[in-house]
Amino acid sequence: MLDIKDRVVRGLYEAATGALAWPEALQALSDEFRAMVCQYLVVDRASGEIAVCEQPHGVAVDALLDYIREYHRIDPHLQAY
Repeated sequence: MLDIKDRVVRGLYEAATGALAWPEALQALSDEFRAMVCQYLVVDRASGEIAVCEQPHGVAVDALLDYIREYHRIDPHLQAY
């Protein structure tokens, strides 16, 4: 039987290879840290825009939007453009 840390690491590797959906892998990470919000972001370095945004199922949309607004406010990549 896997403990939670094994489940987190295994899930992240499986999601990176496409064998597991990102929301499922992120749920294990969220459970481990007892997080209110857990997201996986991919940033297009050429434009500084968020290209991919994944989170576990059931995360409050308001929390995600607040985080994205804050991310765009403090994004260190934008200073280079």
